[in-house]
Amino acid sequence: MRKSVSIFSSLILTVALSASAFASAEAPVLGGEGSDGVTVAAEEGSIPSLMAGVQDTTAVPEAESDPVLTEGLGDLGLGQGVGAGAGESVDMRIASCEEQNFCTLCLADYEYDYHPDQGLCIYTGGGKGIPFVLMFKTEGTGFDPEGHFSQVLTPQMQENYGDNLIDIGQFQTYTVSGIEMPGQMYTYLIDGVPVVLFRLFDIRDDHFVCYTAKYRQDDSEATLNALARAAYYYQPDAHYYDQYTGGNNTDGQDDGQDDGQELLHNSAQTVSCPEMGFSVQTDPEYIWDYAEDTGVTIYTKTEGSVPYIMVYYCDDMFDPAEYIDESFTPWMQEKYGDNLIGLVEYEYYTVGGKDLAGAMYTYRTADGYVLKMLRCAEVVDGRVVLYSAKVLNGEEEETLNALNLVVSSFQPDANYYN
Repeated sequence: MRKSVSIFSSLILTVALSASAFASAEAPVLGGEGSDGVTVAAEEGSIPSLMAGVQDTTAVPEAESDPVLTEGLGDLGLGQGVGAGAGESVDMRIASCEEQNFCTLCLADYEYDYHPDQGLCIYTGGGKGIPFVLMFKTEGTGFDPEGHFSQVLTPQMQENYGDNLIDIGQFQTYTVSGIEMPGQMYTYLIDGVPVVLFRLFDIRDDHFVCYTAKYRQDDSEATLNALARAAYYYQPDAHYYDQYTGGNNTDGQDDGQDDGQELLHNSAQTVSCPEMGFSVQTDPEYIWDYAEDTGVTIYTKTEGSVPYIMVYYCDDMFDPAEYIDESFTPWMQEKYGDNLIGLVEYEYYTVGGKDLAGAMYTYRTADGYVLKMLRCAEVVDGRVVLYSAKVLNGEEEETLNALNLVVSSFQPDANYYN
């Protein structure tokens, strides 16, 4: 057993399963089955080869190596969604914009307000002025970010600041909290002090979000981390986070006061697996361990027993959907026969904000228990990640919510959260 503690804002990841998928939840684990009693351990050695029946081993092209937001700015913890150091506790609040129907999270002591011509403004320096992060949501498609910078913002900055505009960065793609966004930086002087304006666009299917951070060098860490949080926790629904506060969230605008809004305390432990080269995050109360043939097992109630989650980072590349359909499902059918009483295969299963190939299984054990198993898979850095969850029938919620955080926080680096 291993336990290590880090910080990650797990709040939004707890109820992201689609309603239809959850309603029919039937679930697998990265192990075969033992006695399948209530206290059955994460079984080892009885699962068929993870590559069984898989012929397609063609490697996928590596993702284009875009610059990361922290490049040249020091290690600001961006991409973790929080930017807090290990062992540090973070209190968050909801920043909601009714006018444009979206919300996000920011640190509890940050003020925010809304400006019709600029959007939601989160102030990161203790007052209403520089430094800050702006968010502006616009409905529609076909937006051209490069044209915005070259034809609109750059000429505007040149006109407004003249010789005080001392640097125009290159238009490029940045990775912010795992989201690729086109953007550009500008540096100009105010009373002889350099100020950076950093603008990015998150292009969605039916809308886009413009993020603008403005800060001085001394403010860069806090403001860029606020930008990373804002992007990570963005939801296109002003009331999305009401479900976590009992519907008591108030707008918090203008005076920046709490107004009875529940502060959101977010913490998690890091699960680091150097043997397979990945890390994920989960509830600090959960116990986890590692075995060579099953990967990482996270127990959501009692160590060594159902319910639990498994994560296995394969060495090879294969098609996740074909693996589920042509290898794992036939193995489950052969193993359980008539005791496999439910099977739902998905074109994709939405978990942790990702659409993954997956299948849900319901089966009866020799002891008379009905278990549900979910197996889903994704490709990360040319290798397949297999996620599994096993629960007793009717006790799915906590473990499937835990799986949300595991999937959303997966990083192909054992030291990512350190």
